[in-house]
Amino acid sequence: MFGKIFDDKPADIVVSFLMPDKNDNSHLEYLSITSKLLMHDDFVKYLKKVNTKEEIFQLFE
Repeated sequence: MFGKIFDDKPADIVVSFLMPDKNDNSHLEYLSITSKLLMHDDFVKYLKKVNTKEEIFQLFE
């Protein structure tokens, strides 16, 4: 666990975006897509089971 978040429950998923240094707000699109995916229980269940970065990339495709 990574600590507690807003609701005092432990966080077990942390997402980070590494974006190119340009000012086109593309990070907002990635944030929106990711937040929608994380609202689906099946997606979160599979995300917690993956073991490699390739498997994570496949989930986000």
